[in-house]
Amino acid sequence: MIIDLHQTLHRTIHELKGDLKGCDSALVRSCAALVMICCLALRLPSLAGYQNINQQKSGFRKTSSHVVLITINGLGADFVNRPEILKAHAPFMHNLIEKGSHAYSAESVYPSLTLPAHASIVTGMLPADHSITADFSFDHPAGKSAHQNQKKFHKASEIKGGEPIWETASRNGLAVASVGFPLTAGAGIKFNVKAGFSDLPDKESDFKPETLLDGIEPESLTLQLSSVLSKVVVPDNKRLKAISHFLKADRFRAAAASLIMENYKPGLMLVNLGSFAEAEEHFGLSSGETFEVLESIDRLITQIAVSLEKAGIQSGTTLIIASDRGYLKTEQSFNPNVLLAKKGLLSTDGEGKITSWRAVAQSFGGSAAIFINPAQDEQLAGQVFKIFNDYYQKADSPIWRIINRREAVRLGADPLPAFFIDAAPGHSISARILSPVFTASGTRAVSGGLPSRAEMRAVLILSGSGIKPGFTLEYARLIDIAPTIARLFGIEMRTVRGRVLSEAIVQ
Repeated sequence: MIIDLHQTLHRTIHELKGDLKGCDSALVRSCAALVMICCLALRLPSLAGYQNINQQKSGFRKTSSHVVLITINGLGADFVNRPEILKAHAPFMHNLIEKGSHAYSAESVYPSLTLPAHASIVTGMLPADHSITADFSFDHPAGKSAHQNQKKFHKASEIKGGEPIWETASRNGLAVASVGFPLTAGAGIKFNVKAGFSDLPDKESDFKPETLLDGIEPESLTLQLSSVLSKVVVPDNKRLKAISHFLKADRFRAAAASLIMENYKPGLMLVNLGSFAEAEEHFGLSSGETFEVLESIDRLITQIAVSLEKAGIQSGTTLIIASDRGYLKTEQSFNPNVLLAKKGLLSTDGEGKITSWRAVAQSFGGSAAIFINPAQDEQLAGQVFKIFNDYYQKADSPIWRIINRREAVRLGADPLPAFFIDAAPGHSISARILSPVFTASGTRAVSGGLPSRAEMRAVLILSGSGIKPGFTLEYARLIDIAPTIARLFGIEMRTVRGRVLSEAIVQ
């Protein structure tokens, strides 16, 4: 239309020149200018409309001034969706579901572990994209997972692909806070309380607040955190004594998050609560102790929500509750490295340390990655595959599924292993070498299974500003969370695999 206007203008001036031939040149120029002004005057409303349309297409309406994301380790979807069956009592979370939107289940990642899942939550990318493909790195020369040295991924710099939501928010002028959230060490977050449970001492006298802080502005929080910790009391409960440290850590995190929200009102708050997963591993999925911890978690979320009211920001805040994955019940452990050693594919010293290997299993609890050495040896890969396929064909097989490299790549898992094995119901997979092929499981529940398994489905609840009430999402994934948070702020995460859950957002 602009081109048509340009052509019309020149044609009109040309005709005027013909009609005014012989007249004073100044008069001709004046008439031409008048025509141009009239044409532009007539066109301006349309041009304004055209620009507004473009702005509407390229921008998004901001629906939330604050977003609080709380992740709960190990909370399977059934604990929220089927409380009458599991006797789980979480009234505040159920109230959020009624007032907001929720996914009947959210798809985790593979392997469905804490750190790969959280990296996917914050980047909208899959493990192969962001490089956090397990909780621990794999030491290829030694043929073992680094979990034997307890060196978990924890630095933000270890996320190699995708932009975490805290960077997107900060880049767009939002203050960010993180309390106990995984992979935030060195993240440059304004208010950042460290993630590790080991950072919280058993004795209050050993507490040094400055050691808990990793944020840009820690000084103002130091004394406040000391006060918070002094008020954190875990009831003397003999049944839960085994996980009392994790219970205390979660109470501290909820109190610290509440303090930060009330005093600093960050635009984005990230909080992680980990005691529920510990309860499942120690006491089992359907134990009274596990249900008791879930009730405690529900009260902690209520506490954080109350802080939004005290801060006067509740009406503009969106509260998102998500878990990273569910858990699988386990009674027996399958030890594939024992099997590989018997086949002469790995050797150890007298203490079980691997001295050489051609094939080795990296255990994830509910699954394992099978590496071969050298990785390009297709003949060796076929030989090792046959070993596990023979076990898979047995009626009482400890292997639920074998996932080849092509399918693993499609799932966004680590592309380096030759293949993966997924544990059959009732089984876990360990990295043990000096033991029988089958042993009693050292834990009552494990994660790490395929995200398609019903037990591994995660929780996702969205409530508050910008969220439709009483709406159920047909399908959602953990990788959808970060782009949805960005959209609530009226911004966009462009390099993501996940999608915006726009059907749950008030348009």
